[in-house]
Amino acid sequence: ASAGPGGGLAPPMARSAASPQMAHMELQRTLLSFLVQRGGSLALPVRAEELLGLMLDHYPELRQWHSQLSGAGVERALAELQALVPHAVQAERGELARLDTPTLASFQDRLRGRHGPACHAGGGVASCGADKGGRLRGALAAQDGEMAEVMELLGTPTARQREQQEHTDLLMQLLDKPTARRAS
Repeated sequence: ASAGPGGGLAPPMARSAASPQMAHMELQRTLLSFLVQRGGSLALPVRAEELLGLMLDHYPELRQWHSQLSGAGVERALAELQALVPHAVQAERGELARLDTPTLASFQDRLRGRHGPACHAGGGVASCGADKGGRLRGALAAQDGEMAEVMELLGTPTARQREQQEHTDLLMQLLDKPTARRAS
């Protein structure tokens, strides 16, 4: 189903090409939020499939991607999170084995541009670390720079994704070209 001018549904081909990537990004966001909010109540180890079920129960908006989500996707998201915050998450053999919720919450705050309770209480980032000669400010800036680089890398399409997009674009161009029969 396609939409008329001004919105609605995306064309089926464009939607299907973007959906797996969008579904995984939504899974990553939801997994992080779930682990921060409810991770302390989990009985570890917990299998990736169980995590997916719990997330679908607690976050109904994730259900729109249900057909593209799997335990393997959760395993991948856990591995990515472990690579970003190795001291907060440990995944082994498709299970979440260890979780440090406060460290993960701090990571989530940094992703959202917040710098933790000490900075909020002191009047924002500008006052954070002022009593230590700016060293803490410098460390936070360096950490934020590294975080920005990691997030940029995560958002950069892979060679396979670029190739698929080029293939999709070529197909769309070919479909838009009139045939010799139509041209006459």
